[in-house]
Amino acid sequence: MSKAPIELNRIYPIGCTLNNNNYSVHAIMASTERQTLYRGKDRRTGREVTIKELPSEKLSKDAQVVLFQSEIRALNRVRHPNLIEMLDHFSEK
Repeated sequence: MSKAPIELNRIYPIGCTLNNNNYSVHAIMASTERQTLYRGKDRRTGREVTIKELPSEKLSKDAQVVLFQSEIRALNRVRHPNLIEMLDHFSEK
């Protein structure tokens, strides 16, 4: 029995650049109704990064801002080698 292909909810095409050419998108890591995670590269430093994209049709702009601010506050309260570090945030729209 074969599984049906997963429909990816993505906005950014593979190979595009974001935030004034600072980040390049290389692959999709995961996609859900609420977010898509991309593997990318910071073109300024060469560092591999994860880019999180929230589809605008699923959440209002205000809801996206509130969600990201909450995540930034939570991440800034703790430090652990297994937790991600927030390097940057931006809006393409």
